[in-house]
Amino acid sequence: MKKLYLFLSQSFLLTAPVTAQQTVKIFFEQAQDTIRRQETASTYPITIKLDSVLIKTDSLSLYTVTAKIDEVKSTLPKSDYKLNFNSVSLDKISSGYTFFLTLQGDTLVDRDRQLFFNLEIMKGGKKVGINLPRSNSTLHITVEGFKALNKYNYLGYVGTNFDLVDGVKARDLFFAVNLFAPPQNSKQGFGFSLTMYGNRTVSLTDTSGRRTYTSKIVGLGGDSARTYTAEGLRTVSRVSDNLGAMFSPLIRIGKASNPDRITQLYYAPQFEFIWRRTNRTTTYTDNILVDSTDRPNRPIRGTLELTPLYETIPFNVYDVYLGFGGFLLKHENRFISIRVQSSLGINYSYTASNRSEINASIYSSYERNWNPFFYARAWVTEPISGLTFGAEVSNNFGKGNYRPYYNVTLSKAINLNALGAIFQPVTSR
Repeated sequence: MKKLYLFLSQSFLLTAPVTAQQTVKIFFEQAQDTIRRQETASTYPITIKLDSVLIKTDSLSLYTVTAKIDEVKSTLPKSDYKLNFNSVSLDKISSGYTFFLTLQGDTLVDRDRQLFFNLEIMKGGKKVGINLPRSNSTLHITVEGFKALNKYNYLGYVGTNFDLVDGVKARDLFFAVNLFAPPQNSKQGFGFSLTMYGNRTVSLTDTSGRRTYTSKIVGLGGDSARTYTAEGLRTVSRVSDNLGAMFSPLIRIGKASNPDRITQLYYAPQFEFIWRRTNRTTTYTDNILVDSTDRPNRPIRGTLELTPLYETIPFNVYDVYLGFGGFLLKHENRFISIRVQSSLGINYSYTASNRSEINASIYSSYERNWNPFFYARAWVTEPISGLTFGAEVSNNFGKGNYRPYYNVTLSKAINLNALGAIFQPVTSR
């Protein structure tokens, strides 16, 4: 929220009962200012200060000041704002006095509106006439109306991921910052796209049949034990919470990249780094006992569980993607923004693992693998609401039994130049 400083600045004469005349300066330090209207009600502090010479408190207490809005000149409807100001005597504002202007929220696209503030000085219930020769004797505030996104180049996104493992469920925070700077003309051969994000990707593997496994071994006393064999449906899922950054040069492809086209195509190699905090979960369901076997000469005390029915193993993966065969397609107008990016290239994956040294201590190391990969991502943004739907799929191919990563998000796009208003303090304290 924006802090507005109103300084009382204008000369007028007060006759003190004990002394001669006193000079008090009252003025608006700012002749005009601008407030960006939000989707929800927002309160803006306004501070009045007094600058005077030879102040006598007993004289100033006879006068009060009031801030009022000129309803004739102002174009913002009265129902859209509330001015919280109580008349205050001049002797109470030497160190500053703060009142508040509240603007009602609005999500309808509208033109800018105007508010004009005046100050009134009262004595004994009557208005005191004051000469106001200065150009900033009134305050003019422009209230910027809610505006649809008219450019999609510098946006932040806040929303949720959809977990596809247990059905379509909204899970955890999704955030992203997208900087898009395409070449502006044919002489400027390239631009760039930079995305920083935090999201969740899932990979689901479901077995096509049932698995037989040794569930437990139970000691029978003495030197014998009984082994139990069970059968169940084994499911392995992998969920990764990711922090990543992707940089893509945007290189023109002839007339297909002309900036005056609604649909543009760029050659866009992909350079991306992702830190994946991954949980691999194995579950056995619909389990039945199929066999038990007594084993002599196998002394076991109690019960030894061999195959847990539910097990989660956490580990870290650091992925580097070099997608030299990449393209970005952009289709944007005042009704919608659609961006689709895809690439082929090489993935270097570093997976943390624990190893035992000779002295039995544990240390961490990283196993590096590389494979070809493919990647595709789509973003669709509606400009008035800022509602953005995103989807992503990527996978390695070649050696190994790889499963694709999926990511689906729903978020709100916000112009980055509007983010400052969200985090400003409510008051000046």
